[in-house]
Amino acid sequence: MQYPLLIVYETQRRLATWLREAAPIAEQVRYDTEGKLTPIGGDDRGDARPTWLLREPRRPSACLRLLERGGPAVVVLHLGASPEEVLKLLDAIAWRFPDAVTVVVEEEHRGLAPLAWDLGATMVVLPPRVHERLQETVLGLMHSTRAPEAPAALNTTEE
Repeated sequence: MQYPLLIVYETQRRLATWLREAAPIAEQVRYDTEGKLTPIGGDDRGDARPTWLLREPRRPSACLRLLERGGPAVVVLHLGASPEEVLKLLDAIAWRFPDAVTVVVEEEHRGLAPLAWDLGATMVVLPPRVHERLQETVLGLMHSTRAPEAPAALNTTEE
């Protein structure tokens, strides 16, 4: 089974921690630690809620490789110590994976929000209250970004 991806690209691991703290998000996410999946909620108990994989790549190339597998994805990008690298990654995601939903988090008022929008960000989260806004934004995008429904099997039996 291919799960939708919640990808968090940052250097400090703070955003991923904030997302894990949000109970509605934690109920839908599986954490991938050392190649092993630990069920947090959803499919293993016959629940109809979608289950997402939370991935935290450390290099832009790893982030792009995760998106190459296809399927629904919400990508959270933090404009941290190297905003140029993150903006290049955002541009690459927008061009190569136009169906991926991207959230850019800018905490230090660098004035890069307009550029992030121009490069294809779905949403840009700005101060104040980045913590709460990020959780609300990602949860909303997870609910709106669903895997395409498989068509119902047609009844081809003749009477």
